[in-house]
Amino acid sequence: MAIDSSGFNKYKINLNEGILESDGPEDHANMMVALQTLLTKVQNEGIAHKEKSKPTPEPAPVVEQQGLKILQVLDQMFLLNDKQKPATVLAYKTAITEFSKFLGNPNINSVLESDIARFQVHLRTNGNSTRTVDNKVSVVRALFNFAIRLHYCFIPNPAANKNIVNKKEHEKNGYAIFELPEMKLIFNSDFMKTAMVKDPDYYWCLVLAVITGCRISEITSLTKDQFQYDHLDNMFLKIRDSKTVAGKREIPIPREIFENRFGANCTIKGKLFKYEDRLGKGSGNAVSQKFKRHMKVVGVDRPKLVFHSIRKFVNDTFFNLDVPLEPRCYFMGHEIDNVNVEKYRNTVTVATLKEKVSVAQITIARELSIPLFSS
Repeated sequence: MAIDSSGFNKYKINLNEGILESDGPEDHANMMVALQTLLTKVQNEGIAHKEKSKPTPEPAPVVEQQGLKILQVLDQMFLLNDKQKPATVLAYKTAITEFSKFLGNPNINSVLESDIARFQVHLRTNGNSTRTVDNKVSVVRALFNFAIRLHYCFIPNPAANKNIVNKKEHEKNGYAIFELPEMKLIFNSDFMKTAMVKDPDYYWCLVLAVITGCRISEITSLTKDQFQYDHLDNMFLKIRDSKTVAGKREIPIPREIFENRFGANCTIKGKLFKYEDRLGKGSGNAVSQKFKRHMKVVGVDRPKLVFHSIRKFVNDTFFNLDVPLEPRCYFMGHEIDNVNVEKYRNTVTVATLKEKVSVAQITIARELSIPLFSS
């Protein structure tokens, strides 16, 4: 049914031409309501369209830390220092590879102090001793020191001052010192007498250790040309390769003990002993292992006694026989932290050092029944 619209008031809205017409107040009011409704609809549609057409923001780009990876720095370290011993190279590779794997092969500049702490906890949790943990962290510290020096790393060393055991505790828990009765048991034993005949390399390594105080690695790597004589015909041992600068030294040795075996008439050429370098073990490992059996056979079983304890025994004996500190340090290859010695003194001569230590050396030889021959 058609509706008759003649009785209705009509208003007119033409937005394109801007025309608004109404017929009376009531019609005007209705027009205003319609206009407001129309405007609200237009606004809502415009906002919706704007939101719909707004582009999705791109994720922020991941900024990679500049610099080398940990293992790349290690490669650079070995490249620039190709005179490292095989055992040192293996120790560095093992420690740094473990550290890098634990952190997911990080950039050298992204490592935090908290990462070092987490690595220490990881090592202890996996059964490493505190000494081993400190040793591995010291390798990490050395790598960062290298990276900082060469400007591969621009952050403070995160492994600095991170030792679990401080220096005093380390010394307290270090190797013990042999006492004279223990040394007599070792050197006067049938084991030693048999070795003199059947295993002279082992025998002479022990004799050299107790007369020179040398480290096992210094002894087992000796060559014939390291036994020399000065202008006064004093026999001495020239240590060319050592773990420290002070360790490179000239040690006077009694001709009464070593002349017949290693003197000028010795026919041995090149390397003196049979012990070869083993990767990660060094050439002294075989001697150290046999020395453990030697101690067990003679009943010397006090804790923390090892081959290095012989070196400590020598130093302790020299002290008790009144060998002064300075010549004792030269003899043992220890650093002397004194500006007068370090800056204003040349290296002590063999003759001068012999005057200070020869009595102590012969005293040790006699106490341990080491044969002396007339020179």
